[in-house]
Parts: sequence; C-alpha cells; structure tokens
Amino acid sequence: MTPNHPAAPPLATKIVFRDRAATALAAAPGSVARDAPTPAMPRSWAALLAGAACVLASTCMGQPLSNTPIDTGANSTVAARKALEGTWRLLSLEVANAEGRKATVQAEGELVLDPFANLKIVYRVADAGLKALESVGVEQPTPVISTTGEVAIDAAGQKVTYVGADHSERAFDPDLAARRANPLALERVRYYTIGSDGVLTLKTRHDNGRDAATSRWQRADIEPATAKPVQ
Repeated sequence: MTPNHPAAPPLATKIVFRDRAATALAAAPGSVARDAPTPAMPRSWAALLAGAACVLASTCMGQPLSNTPIDTGANSTVAARKALEGTWRLLSLEVANAEGRKATVQAEGELVLDPFANLKIVYRVADAGLKALESVGVEQPTPVISTTGEVAIDAAGQKVTYVGADHSERAFDPDLAARRANPLALERVRYYTIGSDGVLTLKTRHDNGRDAATSRWQRADIEPATAKPVQ
C-alpha cells in the first residue's frame, strides 16, 4: 500500500518591477504567500527624506545651509532699492563735456525703477535742449533719449550700474568709446543722492572724473515745488 504524502505547498514566484515587488501565487486553496507586497512610500515621507538627505549632503561637503537674515538696515541694498523704487519726474538736466563746459538742457523726463531692479530713464529734449547739447559737443540725433534695463545697486558707493554694461572689459572697444562720449549713455555708472527735501540727484562722470550729466528728480506723486519770489 502506497503511503499518502501531503501535497507540497505551491511555490511563490516573486515578480520584481522597477520600484515595487509583487508576489504572484499559484491558485490553490490554503496557499500562503511567502513574500507580502511592499507598500508604496507616501509622497510626503519621500519628500521629507529627500530634504534630509540634501541637508546632510550639504553639511558633509562643508557647505552648511546659511540662515543669515537679509540685511534691511538703513545702509543696505534693500533699503537703497526701496528708496529709489517708484516713478520720478525730471526737474532739471545739466550736461558738461570732458573739459568742464556746461549747458542746461530743456527737457522733460521720467525715471521708473520697479521692484525687480529694472530701471527705465526717458528724456524728451526740446529743440532748445538739442542746441544746448550741441554747444558742449554732444551729438543727439533724436529728441528722445532712453535707457532701459536691469541694474545693480551699490548702497555703500551710492551707485547704479546697468547689468551687462561691461565697459571695464571692453576699454579699447571703439564703438563703446563712441557711445560713452554721450554723458547720458547707458554704459555710464549713475551716482545717486537723495536730499532731505526728497529730491533725487543722478550724476554720470567722464573718464577724467568730471561730472558729465546731472539730473534732478522728484517723485511723480508729489506736486512740483513753487519757486519763491525773489525779495
């Protein structure tokens, strides 16, 4: 008589996918899975672990994350940008050549600095203003002078420089030299001061250090001051 041996339990076959394991079991009553399916990790936990890994990697590489607060003091770049930000109306414009000969230029103008440090300056020069420019050797073929672009603000030096104005690297470029001959050229650094009366003064300088263009501005939301009669 042949003894009855219990049937061996069916073998479990593991099928491995890219990011999870699934177990396919042979269909048989009473079969038991040897490997339980691996639950998927919640996205929130995955993000948390990834962030922790970044912090650890940064620390191990000698580059700890900085928690230094942004300087917003009176002499900070943030404070300087806030002081200059907004729309300004031209009060006066004076231009001088490299020898120091000056001329007052009749013009209207608008200066706008937005929160993203994009600066636009527009001068609309009158006919008499164009003649004044000619008198100091400045050739201006059109009555509208406009400079637009992103600027870098140096609060310590009280300077505004258009980003990309790489005049220091192109000192011997004849085309650049021709543009810089104009005191109002984009390539020139603007030096600024804001007086106690709220008037903004912008200056550019010639390569010899003399003033090239001096413009005075008042915020557009302030009425122009009325000139007092001479006593």
